[in-house]
Amino acid sequence: MNLKILFWLMLPAQLLIAQGSIFDEIAGTINDLTKISLNILDISDQEENDIGIALGAELESEMKAGSTKKWDVKKIFNKVLKTVSRKNIKYSFKIVADDEVNAFAIAGGRVYINTGLLNFVKSEDELAFIIAHELAHIDKKHCINKIKLTYLAGKVNVTLAMLVDELKAVYDIPFNKYDEFEADDFGVKMMQKAGYNKKAASLFSRDSLFIMKRVKGTR
Repeated sequence: MNLKILFWLMLPAQLLIAQGSIFDEIAGTINDLTKISLNILDISDQEENDIGIALGAELESEMKAGSTKKWDVKKIFNKVLKTVSRKNIKYSFKIVADDEVNAFAIAGGRVYINTGLLNFVKSEDELAFIIAHELAHIDKKHCINKIKLTYLAGKVNVTLAMLVDELKAVYDIPFNKYDEFEADDFGVKMMQKAGYNKKAASLFSRDSLFIMKRVKGTR
């Protein structure tokens, strides 16, 4: 399969994968223009699903499957899933045996939830917000756009195998703060539509920020 991706910005590779405030500043400055340009060069939902299957297989080969008796993750996921707007994406979730308080999403509808996070959350509403936040990253095309922004310039005819090989490490590059704000906002709306209490979003954010400060040794 040829994805026929023509990258619109000829930037040095080190700039494309920049993290933190520099990337945030760049993303903020060109945020609207970027979205317009990336939509013009859109990847179809089916192509995104194919990328998700291939990239997911690579990532999952290095993961250990986890489980939980504390929450009915499938029920919560399916309730929130009903509120997404991109209906042709093949959404799924996997529980990962990892003590880190974390969850993340990749292109193609795949959401990964660590057992550490499942042990950390205090209510079903909090877990619903986390799942909604990750689904929002996919629904708002943050995941697929990150792939477009990160991919090296100049390759017009790109095979799926080439793309996946390039993107094995892309999933752990942080989203810029504008995408995070949008995922929070849209995630709250999604969880409300699914019947959950939006106050859980602020409670989880407060508690998780406290934990992160403790881990980093700052207050």
